[in-house]
Amino acid sequence: MRAHEKSLRKFYDLTGKGSIGWKASAEIIGAPDLHVRAGSTLRLVCTILHSTETPLYVFWYHDQRMINHDAGVKVTIDRSTSVLQLQDADTTHSGNYTCDPANAVPAYINVHVLNATEEENPAAMLHASSSGVSTALFMTIILIVAIHVTLSLNS
Repeated sequence: MRAHEKSLRKFYDLTGKGSIGWKASAEIIGAPDLHVRAGSTLRLVCTILHSTETPLYVFWYHDQRMINHDAGVKVTIDRSTSVLQLQDADTTHSGNYTCDPANAVPAYINVHVLNATEEENPAAMLHASSSGVSTALFMTIILIVAIHVTLSLNS
C-alpha cells in the first residue's frame, strides 16, 4: 500500500452501504518526532479518534517488538486514551514507537533520547531535527540580509 493510500485509509473507510464514514484512528501527541533528555520519564499519549467504543486492547511496540509488559513500562488505558510511561529513559529507548488499538488504525512516533552532551551541543539538536535545520537556515539568511541592508544604507 502506498503512503498516500495509507493516509487516506486512516481517515476514511467504505461502509457496507457504500457510503463514506470515519474510520477510528490513533494519534500520538508530539508525532512524528519527540526528543527527550536521557534520565527523564518518557511519556507517550495515544488518543483514539472517531471510535464508538473502548478498544479491547491497545498494544505498544518499540521497533516492532511488543513492550506492554516489559519491566519498567507502565501502560494505562481509558475510553479513548492509552499512556505509555518509561522511567529513566536512555538511548536504548530511542526508536520507533507504535500505538496499535484493537479497533483503530495505528499511530507511530520516532523517539530520540539525547544524552547531556547532545543537549548542550546545538549542532546535535539541529542534526536530530530536520525542522531545526530549516529554522536555523532561515534565521541565518535573515541575518545576512539584515547585515547587507544595514551596510548598504550606511554606504
